[in-house]
Parts: sequence; C-alpha cells; structure tokens
Amino acid sequence: MKSADWLRTFKRACRKVADQMETDAELHPMQTGEPESDESQRIRELLTGDGGYIYHGTRVTGLTWTYRLSGGNLRAVQAISGHTSPKMALRYQRAEMDYLAAIAGNVSDMIERSAKS
Repeated sequence: MKSADWLRTFKRACRKVADQMETDAELHPMQTGEPESDESQRIRELLTGDGGYIYHGTRVTGLTWTYRLSGGNLRAVQAISGHTSPKMALRYQRAEMDYLAAIAGNVSDMIERSAKS
C-alpha cells in the first residue's frame, strides 16, 4: 500500500479515536480550564503589543510538540491544555506532511515486518 493510502487510513483512525474519546469525555466530564492569570495576560500583552506576534500560535506550537513528545498521548495534552474535549485538543495539532508521512511509513514498515514473521 502506498504511503498516501496509509496516511488517509491513519487520519481516519485518528478521527475514530477522537470520536470515541469524545464519547468517553461526555461520560466522565473533566474540570473546565481556569481563567487566564494576571501574569499570563501581562506576557500576552507584552508579546502582542507591537503586532506581528500571534500569542495563540505559541499555544498551538507547544501543544503540538507536547503531543509528539508524549508519544501521541492525547489525554495528557488535553489535561495540560485544559481542554474539556478531545476534539478541541486535536484541533490544536499542527502536523506537517513530512511528519505524517514518516508516521505512515513507520506503520507500513511495522505491518510488513509482522507479515514476514
């Protein structure tokens, strides 16, 4: 199977997992996020005061890297971000095509190795 096919399959699987986690989250509600602290608000205002810097982009980048470094642990990202919904936590993921292609290639290699065993 081609990498593009694996990538589409992988994306469908991610959506399915997110839907299942969404259902689970409805059964077991988490605490809602806290309001922005005074310190956080001051930092945001300093960074965005002259324009050109998108403060929320830092959050997106941080949560994307948290997801990667945690090995794809969406629950951990959800807890860190304060999101009450797995779908919202997934919306913050910015996966580049080369990263997704590498994952698809790794999955393909694992399947090929297991088929040879």
